[in-house]
Formats: sequence, C-alpha cells, structure tokens
Amino acid sequence: MLLSIISINLLRAETITVDMIVYSLDENNHTAQVVDAKRGLGLRGEESAITEANIRSSITYRGASYRVISVRRAAFEDCRRLTTASIPSSVQIIEEGAFRRCYALTSVTISAKEIANDAFEGCTNLQYITLNEGIVKIGDGALKGKNTSITIPNSVTKIGIGAFASSTLQTVKFGSDIKRIERSAFASTALREVVIPQNVTSIGGSAFSGCKKLTKITIHNKVKEIEDAAFSNCTSLQTFDLANDNPYFTVVDGVLFNKDKTILIQYPSGKKNTSYIIPSSVKKIAAYAFENIPNLHSIQISNSVTEIGDGNFNECRNLEKIQIGNHVQKIGGYVCQRCFNLADFTIPNSVIEIGEHAFEYCEGLIEIVIPRNVQTVGRFAFSSCRSLTIKVHRQTHCHWDAFAYSESVEFYDTEE
Repeated sequence: MLLSIISINLLRAETITVDMIVYSLDENNHTAQVVDAKRGLGLRGEESAITEANIRSSITYRGASYRVISVRRAAFEDCRRLTTASIPSSVQIIEEGAFRRCYALTSVTISAKEIANDAFEGCTNLQYITLNEGIVKIGDGALKGKNTSITIPNSVTKIGIGAFASSTLQTVKFGSDIKRIERSAFASTALREVVIPQNVTSIGGSAFSGCKKLTKITIHNKVKEIEDAAFSNCTSLQTFDLANDNPYFTVVDGVLFNKDKTILIQYPSGKKNTSYIIPSSVKKIAAYAFENIPNLHSIQISNSVTEIGDGNFNECRNLEKIQIGNHVQKIGGYVCQRCFNLADFTIPNSVIEIGEHAFEYCEGLIEIVIPRNVQTVGRFAFSSCRSLTIKVHRQTHCHWDAFAYSESVEFYDTEE
C-alpha cells in the first residue's frame, strides 16, 4: 500500500495593530477588516484601554496598501473606556454588535455604507451621532442612545425596525431617498414634530408609537400604507396634518381613516373629547386605534363594525362605557386591558370570539354574560377582574386561565 503524505501550507490572515485597533489583512484582495481592539495579552475577555477609535480607510503593510472594508462583529464589544469612534467611507459594513456595550461611547461619526442590526447595542451614553452621505442602510435597533437630534443622509434608503426606538431623540430630519419607515423605528422617543419625507409610501406598525411629546405629524400625498398602531399612545397628538390630495387616507375631526372611511386607523391620544361615536361607514377598527386615550370616558361603536382589533382600547384608564353594535363578531386580544374604570359593557350575541387578555384588570366590571354564540374565550381574557361575576355557556371553549383571579364564574345550559 502506497502512503502519500502531502504537506498543505494553510493560509493564515496576517494581522496588524495600529493605534490599538487590530486589522486582519487579506493579501489576495488587498483588503483589511477591523477585528478587535488591543486588549492586554490579546485575550478577548480582557478590557481594552482604547479611548478613541479612528478607523483608517487604508493600511500599509510591507509596502502594500490594504483598503479597510468592514468592522467585524463584536470588534469593540465591551470596550468600556471608548468615548469616540470614526468610521470611514471605505467601510462597507459595521457588523452586528460591533460596538456593543461601549458604555462610555458618547460620539460617533459614520460614513460606512451599512450599519448592521444592533451595531451600537447598549451604548446608552451615545449623545452625538453624525451620519454622513454614503450610508445606505441603518439596521434594526442600530442607533439607540441619548442623542437629541439626527439628520438622515439622502443616501439612506432603509431605516430598520426599532432603529432609534427608546432613545432621547427630539428631532429628526429625513433624507430624500427613504421609501419606508420600518416598524417601531422611532417608537418611544421624545420627538415633538415629524414631517414624513416626500418619497415615503409606507409607515410601519408602531413606527412612532409611544412618542408622548409628539404634537404634530405631517403626512404627504404619496403615503399609501399606514400599519396598525403607527401613531398609538402619542398622548400629546390631537390631530393629523394630512395632505388634502392624499388618495388613500382622510382625517375627520382629527381622526385618521382610510379614504372611504371603512377603517378607523388612529384616534389621536391627545384629543380632548370625552366621548366619541364611531361613524356608521366604519367596518373595522384597526389594532390599538384607541390605545391610552386619557380623556375618553365613553364610546359608541356602530352596527356597521364587524371586528374590533387587538388592543383597541388598551389602557384607556378613564373609559367607563363602551356600547357595541350587534354585528361585531370578533373582540381582539388586549382590547380593554387595564381599563380600570370600565363598568358598562355588554357583549352582543353576534360575537363568536374573545381574544386573550381582552378585559384583564377591568376592575370596574361587576357582571358579564358571555352569549351562547361565543365559541372561544382566550387566555386571561377576564383575568384579575376582582369584582366580576361571569356567566358563560358550558359548551363555550374557554382557556383554563381565562377567568383567573376574577370574583366568580357561573356556567349555564340554556340560552341567555
């Protein structure tokens, strides 16, 4: 038997350290990637002493030039002394978690083409963010921090899910090439006024939800899609500034509808009215359309409505009365969760489904009769209604914890 031993010379990437930044060199393509910040003995678990990360656009090594094209995943992760960073336009991508948990980082200037998801996750003291032209994509959850203003370059075409969510952002100036604002992109920020860019055609769900200081939102005539809860829980918002020639939506008495008024999309949380009657043209109430309306005490839902979406009256803590028409077939999940003062509510015979957590913590309810036609009652649907007596037909399928922590449950066999 002939035994052949072939010696294979494995290729190993060269590395070079410049200003405490470790670059990995690709000698075949003459490119470089930032892979680490110098840490003591070189162990990733050790804390780096680096305070400034001025990434080079190119590196010269042994007489050859290497173009820096990326900041690799976790390259600066847990560099807790790092205060400033600058990323040049040669960089194609700042990878996921590249600067994760750099708690002391306060200032960053970015010219890279793409900022990946969660690139600056946990940089809770990031106050100054400069985004230069050339950036195309801002990833999901990429830039959460303490910055109060941001200018999105014209080159940006996508802002990811939750990109700036839960930050202290007060003002935003959008670039011209953005087509869609993704889900939760600016949710729970301190924005005060927003002008949707002219080229945007779609606004994602919860895009501006929970922006409690938002007083004005301007929507132009090209926007043709507004997803559920895009402007929910904005407790300072009293109306929508919608272009008169928008062919897809309309505003009536401050309330946002689709053009033919068959879908009620959003009732502004800051509206001062204490009562509201839903127009007879409406067939559907979008999810979270009335979430956290502090001034609303009573609402009347017309017979034309067949579906009450998820979270419709969630956390309407002063809501006392809901009158539902007799054509509603579905009561969605979380519909009246934490409506602590709701006392006057009757489920019509048309209802066949009650979603999970629908009336959880409705402590003002005394008695509810669930009609025979109801086929399912979701989990925790009437949980923690401590004064509530519930009557439900024996054949109705109820989740085992649908009535947890409520006063009492009575089962009936005859029609009620």
